[in-house]
Amino acid sequence: MKQKICGLLAMLLLLSGCGSSTPTDTSPMSEDEITQMYSDPDSFKGRTLELYGRVFNEPEYDDDGVYFQMWGDPENGERNTIVACKDTSLKLQDDDYVHISGSVSGKYEGENALGSKITAPAIVADSVEVVTYQEACAPTLYTATVQTAAQTQCGYTVSVDSVELAEKETRVAVTVTNNGAAAFSIYDSNAKIVQNGKQFEREYNSYADYPELQSDLMVGASTTGIITFPALEKADFDITLTGSSDDWDESIAPFTFHCTFDDAAAQTQQELAAEQAAPTYMLYDGTATKSIDLSLTDTVIGSNKLWPTDTKTITTDDLSKLMQNEVAAVRNEIYARHGYTFTTDEWKIFFASAEWYHADSAYSNDMLNATEKANVDTILNYEKSAGGQQEKTRPEDMASQAALNYCQTTGWTNSRVNFVESRPAGGYYVNVMKIDDSDNSYEENYVVTVENGKAIVTGTEQFGEFTPID
Repeated sequence: MKQKICGLLAMLLLLSGCGSSTPTDTSPMSEDEITQMYSDPDSFKGRTLELYGRVFNEPEYDDDGVYFQMWGDPENGERNTIVACKDTSLKLQDDDYVHISGSVSGKYEGENALGSKITAPAIVADSVEVVTYQEACAPTLYTATVQTAAQTQCGYTVSVDSVELAEKETRVAVTVTNNGAAAFSIYDSNAKIVQNGKQFEREYNSYADYPELQSDLMVGASTTGIITFPALEKADFDITLTGSSDDWDESIAPFTFHCTFDDAAAQTQQELAAEQAAPTYMLYDGTATKSIDLSLTDTVIGSNKLWPTDTKTITTDDLSKLMQNEVAAVRNEIYARHGYTFTTDEWKIFFASAEWYHADSAYSNDMLNATEKANVDTILNYEKSAGGQQEKTRPEDMASQAALNYCQTTGWTNSRVNFVESRPAGGYYVNVMKIDDSDNSYEENYVVTVENGKAIVTGTEQFGEFTPID
């Protein structure tokens, strides 16, 4: 910057400590609001936020704190952001990735080194934490389970320690130990992944600064590094690593590792956090509808109501604030309170978490009071105008139910769907966990076609090999 930002932002730190200037709205900002902030920072004064960024230019220090610029979009080098922090012990460097928590002070106006005017949001940070590239730009979404143990050939041991799937990349942590008779190398440039019949090559990430495997590994030494690949689906795959020694008489075959996703490993970090916290969600906050982007698999209802449809009339305006699956949940709650027995697994599982829900074979729509009947009509009309009940017609749901029905016919009554995904060759993969009477379990990958409103199980597929079902 042409002007020193510390002098301009010192006043922000001073004002932030004055009670008289405390804004009335200090609520946390959503992702959409953070995006809007870069166009109009003054509209968000006082609002709190958490933000990842990458420092650019050298930070400035004085007796009151530290002041720096960062990219609020660290991966693409966009969204210039000015940050002031009172922590004088904070040490930052150019290109550091950071996670900040603080509040918006408004718009900063200054000039860059070329004399051009620039504007940027000014943030007073309560905390600034130096983080890794991974945390800031490529957080782990899924962790695969490596089914293959460490492999040793001619005294050279290779293991895949972990596999992490992110939105834009896949990280494979590999350890190589040389207890052989010659120098040994694993060539990460030749590493490959095969998933659903498709091959993926190593894709080097120059921004991440991940540790790399050492080549020409001497006898008695070991090395650990991370090999990056393109983003993968949450489905089984094989990793193949190729190596050789300086002893040309040694024949070393490729090292192949099979990776799967069990129940725990297939959960996202967000899902794990939700499960551990065991939250209770409510759509009705006492005054009006409030969307919480309801998840039918992770929601714990407990003793609460999603909406008091037995005593309060719901309106179209109330419904318009909800996601489609939330609307369906409110409608089905009316039936559930009177013991309706659900036929689809998602609603069975969803209402099983309600302490008040007890299936009643004697259920009748006559059990609904006048307010409930009126609310059912309102919700059904709203769903019809919005395009119908998507949760009952999605081909993924039809494929899932077809696989479970097939398991029933083959004697596997204790089965559940792990995931459903599109099949490159057409149709869907439905991964089903089967559990026998002795609590032994294994997975089956069914191939299901959905045509003309019908879902049919056509076979199974493992490691790219399709086996038809007669």
